[in-house]
Amino acid sequence: APLPPFSYLSLLPAVCNNAPLSAVIALWTHARETGLDPALSPACSRALSRQLLDVCAEPYSAIAPFPAITRRRSRLMTRRRELPREDHVTTIPALFEKIQIPVQLLGPFLANETVFFTVLARLCAFVMAQNGAEFAPTRKIVETMYETVLIPAVSVGSPNPSIHHEIWRGFQHLSQRERFAVYATWDSPRWAENPDILFSLKRNYVGILYYLRRLAVVNVDEMTKILTYFGYATPMYLFRLLLHNCTTFGNLIPLIVPKLKCLSALCVDVGSFCVIEFFQNRPRKMEED
Repeated sequence: APLPPFSYLSLLPAVCNNAPLSAVIALWTHARETGLDPALSPACSRALSRQLLDVCAEPYSAIAPFPAITRRRSRLMTRRRELPREDHVTTIPALFEKIQIPVQLLGPFLANETVFFTVLARLCAFVMAQNGAEFAPTRKIVETMYETVLIPAVSVGSPNPSIHHEIWRGFQHLSQRERFAVYATWDSPRWAENPDILFSLKRNYVGILYYLRRLAVVNVDEMTKILTYFGYATPMYLFRLLLHNCTTFGNLIPLIVPKLKCLSALCVDVGSFCVIEFFQNRPRKMEED
């Protein structure tokens, strides 16, 4: 018999802890067909993230910067029982074939589980650094994850400099044209259709605007530290508002720019995208431009 839509929110965490990944995907997909996205529930998104973390544990142990992870003593695995045989993978290409669908089901809300977010970013960085033909299909999967999951997830979770570093390790292997295409997708209105993502974006936008309006010579150190904090969540909003203010008040440039040195390489790359976009879309080009 069909379940009431909100029953899936209580059922899915238990299924993630006990059932194979294929059963979780089937139930998760069926819940979405009823009009309910389980990824919006922190309990469901964390449960699926932890199950994926268990699936990733053994392949990740081969590239982890820490001692090898075993099933007897694991730094990652959350369940005490053995994984189902169908979820046991040992190679990274097979791992990405296994997890690509559930990761897309999670979408940017994998940011609710920071450990899995970090592990996935490191696995993606390892794949992007490989040049062998056997990793070519896996690279395509990873590039899609950057566009639809990893980069948008930066705006969902709390500002996190270490996540920026882990994402940039692999993302830097893409060409500038490919990275800028991902930023354009990140900036698309599709993310504003989700109320939770819209709330995160609006919260950061209002915060950046609030502190920019209170920026003065006497408090520039304190204000720029706060603006840098917001830059680790929504760097696009930060640089667009800075560009808008700097074109109005030119004396802001020598005050603000030297204070932004602690921004991540990912933020700086987003900033270059915003600068190029700003001058391309500016209706009136000034001589000093």
